[in-house]
Amino acid sequence: MLIILFDSRRKPDSRDSKCANFDAHFIELKNQFSGQSVDNAKKQYVYDREPSEPIFLFKKRTLVHFAVDTDECFMTTKLDGKRTRYLPFNKGNNN
Repeated sequence: MLIILFDSRRKPDSRDSKCANFDAHFIELKNQFSGQSVDNAKKQYVYDREPSEPIFLFKKRTLVHFAVDTDECFMTTKLDGKRTRYLPFNKGNNN
């Protein structure tokens, strides 16, 4: 499912509550070819995502958040600003 986010801090008539009522996961995808990694995704969740936004509310809309690049994957269940904790969700690449 494609989710289009509207930042309700800038648009009071945010549509996120209408298009994302039953999302199970949210993913920040990064690509090293553009100079970004999983660390950039984790920082984006911490600094650019407002945990009080309806789509990010803990146990309300999104059950898990993934920070992903081409080599690594981390997950968290609750966005809590700088207190957000990530767990590795990697299968590994021992080849």
